[in-house]
This record gives sequence, structure tokens and C-alpha cells, in this order.
Amino acid sequence: MLRSGIDIRHNFRFTVGAATAIGTDVTMHATLGDIYNYRKVDDRLSASGQPSEAELAEIARNGFAVVINLALHTDPRYALPDETACVRALGMDYIHIPMVFDAPREADMLTFFAALEAHRHQKVFVHCAANMRVSTCIGLYLAIKCNTPAEQAFSLMKSIWQPNAIWSAFIVGMLEKYRPDLPAPTEAIPGPPANRA
Repeated sequence: MLRSGIDIRHNFRFTVGAATAIGTDVTMHATLGDIYNYRKVDDRLSASGQPSEAELAEIARNGFAVVINLALHTDPRYALPDETACVRALGMDYIHIPMVFDAPREADMLTFFAALEAHRHQKVFVHCAANMRVSTCIGLYLAIKCNTPAEQAFSLMKSIWQPNAIWSAFIVGMLEKYRPDLPAPTEAIPGPPANRA
């Protein structure tokens, strides 16, 4: 370990993927773009999949005041141990609207709309596990509450995923109920899978 009388074990230490030289604290921060499926909707609204605690700190550093989580706290595949405490410790408000992926509900969508409306003058960061629930709900919000044409409203969603049959039916049902004048984004909503037998 000694080379020319210098113990190189103490010359470098490694932190979260970044080498730090002696006497220098070089800390690599996560960027918003590092967050899974991150998308900027506009200057006050961004969305993503589940951020890590380090990524939540980056969200706070970028001036977001509110974090809305549409995922479940109980899913060990992606949920943080205590996201509520983490977000609040970073000085942001935290809103949890647990939307079951396999059973989206109109009531959850309306609660999400109300949360966006209540914080419309603040920077809001919305996430779920993979930005699938969120991108779909943002599309519905833009189409229903902001009168955005369907193809434009659902462009964020289409950049992330193709909704399955459950979510396709949910989109169609919500647009038929709240915006019957608006044609559904047909390219975003697949029909039943073709029989390949």
C-alpha cells in the first residue's frame, strides 16, 4: 500500500460514485435528468418515476415547493422507507394520493386535479413509480381542466408508455364524462391485442 512513502489508501475516498481527493469535498449531486422517466411539463410542473432521497434533495434545490406522490407507500419494489418525512425535512409540502395502478379511480384523479389547482402558483413535482400513472393523470388534467387538445395533452404520456387496457378505458371514460366534445387521443389508446395464434 505504500508507494514512495505515501499511504494511498487515505489519498482517495469514494462517495456515491464520486472520488473525493484529500482536502477536497467534491460531492456529485443528482440532477433532475437523472430521475427515472423525468419530464418537465412546464416551468412550474415536472413529473417522474420514484425519486431517491438524493433526488428528492435535488428537487428541493431546484425550487420545488410541493411533491405529489401517486404511488403506494407499501410497495417495496420502489417505495422509500419514509418519503413523507424526507420531503418535509427538505422543506417541501408532501401530498400522497395512493392510486392503485391496476384500478385507477375517478376520485383519485379529481383529488389530484384539486391538488394541482391548490398549488398552481408554486413549483410542483409529481411522481409515481414509473411516471405512468402521473403522465396519464397530467394528460387528463391538461385535457379536462386546461382545455388542451388531446394529442397535445397526452404527448407526455406517449413519450413514456402505451396505456394498457385498464388505463385506456379509464382515459376514455374520464374524457367522455368531463370532455365529451374532445376526441380521445386515438394513437395513445391501443385496442385489444391482436390474436397471434
